[in-house]
Amino acid sequence: PPAHRLASGAAPPAHRLAGGAAPPAHRRTASAARAALSDEEVVRLKQDGDAAEAALRRLIEERPREEEVFKEQVKAATGEQLDALLASHLQQSQARQAEYDAALAVRDGKVRKAALAEQLLMAERDSLAKRARAAATEERLRDELHECEVAARAEADCRARFLAA
Repeated sequence: PPAHRLASGAAPPAHRLAGGAAPPAHRRTASAARAALSDEEVVRLKQDGDAAEAALRRLIEERPREEEVFKEQVKAATGEQLDALLASHLQQSQARQAEYDAALAVRDGKVRKAALAEQLLMAERDSLAKRARAAATEERLRDELHECEVAARAEADCRARFLAA
């Protein structure tokens, strides 16, 4: 049988290289171990980022209202009430700032993850297309090698007949 065919007559697996060696182990295991992302997963991650953005926006929108309430309370407060009000306001402001910082970190993380997921999805698609092109190229190469072997045998037959004549 031709060199590019197995004893059974079937073509060797597409992962075999022209020289007959398998690709490096890191190439086989890396593609087998990874799970491909779906469009739905990317959309869900983007929606998570949008929801975190909306939560952050709500916190930002609440601040002016809280400040207005505080200003009204300050106008009506006297002496010890003012001291207690200022202490309470400082505590609330610190708590709100911590809440805002946490919401900002969550939003940034979700937006970053969604962007990376989208990049990964595009990279997976690109990689898949290139693997398909490589497999097609390997198939064409196997066919060309087979045709070369057939031509070489035909040449050898002609040479033998020529020399015998």
